Amino acid sequence: MNGPTQLSSLAPIRPGVPDDAFITFASPEERCLGVPKLFSKYLSKQVCILTIVDEPNSSRNRNISEIKEAAASVGVAREFHVRHDDAVFGIAELAAVTASREGAITIDISTFPRVSLLLVLRAIELASERCVVRIVYSEPASYDESASNRGGPGFKATAVVPTFVAPFTPSEEVILVMFLGFERDRALGVWRSVEPNKTIAVLASPAYQGTFESRARAVNAPILAATETKNVYLVDARNPLQTYEFLEGLILNGGWPAQTNFYIAPLGTKPQTVGTYCFCRDYPDAACIIHAAPLEHHRQYIASGVGRSWILPFVQAKS
Repeated sequence: MNGPTQLSSLAPIRPGVPDDAFITFASPEERCLGVPKLFSKYLSKQVCILTIVDEPNSSRNRNISEIKEAAASVGVAREFHVRHDDAVFGIAELAAVTASREGAITIDISTFPRVSLLLVLRAIELASERCVVRIVYSEPASYDESASNRGGPGFKATAVVPTFVAPFTPSEEVILVMFLGFERDRALGVWRSVEPNKTIAVLASPAYQGTFESRARAVNAPILAATETKNVYLVDARNPLQTYEFLEGLILNGGWPAQTNFYIAPLGTKPQTVGTYCFCRDYPDAACIIHAAPLEHHRQYIASGVGRSWILPFVQAKS
């Protein structure tokens, strides 16, 4: 599959055979219910619901109840507790429970925090040798424009995502590849913290909706103004394969001096984050993935409503 396939009803990966696991991340955002509402023909041995335990939220609790209700005809529903203040908390338990040597796992990435998404994909693939991974995703219907205009949740610090660390050569340049979205303060925080020799800016286009690209340009105007026009790229908002191929062309075939240091900041869409994951999994020495922890976690929920749902292309791990 080279492009996303719109989803109207979810079925198991192998016809008539239940998936080994369906994994989702519960959120206050309604779109975590987008795929579970398409469960009428779906079967899975277990439905794994990751939920934040260090941030009480009544909307999240309500959505968890609805996911469990949808899962009643699918398989056993299980909750896995994760924490904002500990990126790896709970993930080892999830990987152990879902481990399957040659099984099939569907992951709904709609409302995953980016760092959790990267770490869960890493853990699942390491624990489930030769397992087929399928990625599904529900778009937001809209974003809170006032939140993006005021810069989003801010940031505390910039750090490398655990296990996504490439060798660093002090004598060579630092190139920062920024996938930009609607979080101005976090993007500016990463940019200023890294102080790159060169910035590559990536905007989501085609975007989910016609106005989203222009809004992203407005939100990230300071970074774009300081970036050469030739270093601003457009990459499909919902196709991880295009992100993977873009990074291959840019980093591996871009004619850079040997041992150039690349940092990737996946602040764009979740599908772009999946493509970044696949690239760094296949080329672990090519780039580091960095992130900026939000200052206020509750302010990062700026999407509303449920848009279209998709099955996304996923570059399976090389055997």
